[in-house]
Amino acid sequence: MGRLVHDLTKEGVYDTALNPIVVKTGKPQTSVQKTKEGRKVILNGYPVFDQNGKVAYVVTYVRDVTVLSQLKEQISSQAELIEKYHQEIHYLFSKKHKNENTIIESPKMIKLMQLLQRIAATDTTVLILGETGVGKDVFARKIHEHSQRKEEPFFKINCATIPENLIESELFGYDPGAFSGANAKGKPGYFEMADKGTLFLDEIGELPLAMQAKLLRVLQDQEVMRIGSTKVKKVDVRFIAATNRNLDEASKNGTFRSDLYYRLRVAVLDLPPLRERKEEITPLVQYFWINTTQNIRKSLH
Repeated sequence: MGRLVHDLTKEGVYDTALNPIVVKTGKPQTSVQKTKEGRKVILNGYPVFDQNGKVAYVVTYVRDVTVLSQLKEQISSQAELIEKYHQEIHYLFSKKHKNENTIIESPKMIKLMQLLQRIAATDTTVLILGETGVGKDVFARKIHEHSQRKEEPFFKINCATIPENLIESELFGYDPGAFSGANAKGKPGYFEMADKGTLFLDEIGELPLAMQAKLLRVLQDQEVMRIGSTKVKKVDVRFIAATNRNLDEASKNGTFRSDLYYRLRVAVLDLPPLRERKEEITPLVQYFWINTTQNIRKSLH
C-alpha cells in the first residue's frame, strides 16, 4: 500500500503494529486483534534477515477468523443452554415418576411428610439433615413439587464435588473476560438460572468459609454479582440445603459460620435412617424386586 504501519494503527486499521516489535526483537510475533470494521484477525509477523543478520523486512500474514470466533461463541452458548435443559429434563422426568420410588410407611416418615407439606406451602429456607443415603435429595425435590414454585426450575448443586476454585463461578457466574479461559459471552451462575425456582445446595457443610460469607449475603439480600461485574442483579430463589454433618458442632468449632447456620435452619427436616423406620424395609424389598424382575424381562425381549 506504500504506507507506514504506524499510520494504519492510528487510523484503527490495526490495534497494534507487529512490524516494529519484530524489527526490535528479531523474533516472530503473533497478535489477535479487531479491525475498525469489527473483524477479528490473527496477525503473524516474521523477520527476513540480510547477510549481516539484521532484519531487512517483515512479512505479516493476516488471517480473518471472525466467523470461526462467532461459531465458537455460539457453540459455547448452546452448550450452556443444553446443560440447563438437561437439568430441567432430569427434574421433569423425576417429577413424572415421583410416586414410583417413594415408600412412606412408618409413623415417623408419615409425620415428616405432613411437616414437609406445611413447610413447602411457605417460601422459607429449609435445612435437611440426615445420614448419607437417607434420601435428602428426594425430599428436597418433594418440597419443590409441593410449593408454589413447582412449575419453575429446580437445580441441584453438590458443594462437595465442585473444586474450590470453581465453585464461585458456578454459583455466581461471570462476565466476559473475567478471567483467563472465560467464555467470551460470560456465563450465568446457578443463582441466576434458578431465578423464580428452587436451588438445592447439597452437602452444604463442605462449602468453603469464604463462599459461606457470600452465600449468606445472597440469602439475606437476594442479590448476586457475577465475577468481573460491577452490576448487582436481583434474584428470587427458594433455597434448600442439606448435609450429613453436625452443623451445630461445626459452627462452634469455627468450620461453619454460625450466622449462616442460623439463617439456613429456619425450617428443619431431620430424616431418620432406615434402621429407625423398619416398617419400610419389606415394601422397599418388594419394590426393588418387582423393578429388577421387570428390567430383566425387558432386557430378554
